[in-house]
Amino acid sequence: MPTNLLKEYNALLDWLYADFWENIRSIYRVFARDFIEKAPVLFNGQVVHPLPTDGGEQMERQFEHLTTVVVDKATNKRSFDQQRAIRIHWILHHLMMKKSVNLLLFFVPREQRVYILDRDEKYVIILEKFRKESDFFLLTAYLLEDDSFRKILKRYEREGEIL
Repeated sequence: MPTNLLKEYNALLDWLYADFWENIRSIYRVFARDFIEKAPVLFNGQVVHPLPTDGGEQMERQFEHLTTVVVDKATNKRSFDQQRAIRIHWILHHLMMKKSVNLLLFFVPREQRVYILDRDEKYVIILEKFRKESDFFLLTAYLLEDDSFRKILKRYEREGEIL
């Protein structure tokens, strides 16, 4: 059994193979276990949907979005981000509310977004309200640098409503 499937929060997934694409397949297996095989994924009893897409596979797009970062805002070009990829299994852990200590959950009404901020790991998951229903889209999840961490805390202080 691949060792990445055995990893739990807050361990990082391993970059096991010399071949880049083998590593991507290994990380995708973890994503598939957490988001495809466990569907529907719930947060506070509400369904978390993959990002909508025009054509193509929604879950493939969601995986790409969770493991890449925008490198050119003008063209919206994305590039693989290993730091996001090796933490992909943290998302379900937080959505299932398995961690309760030093976790900040807040809603920003203007954005219609929920932020799940892990203060210990400086990790954020952002959900967006699904139309006018109570469900959510999984927008993104990533490790925060110090500046970004402070900005999200300020957003909470200015506009956030604790959940």
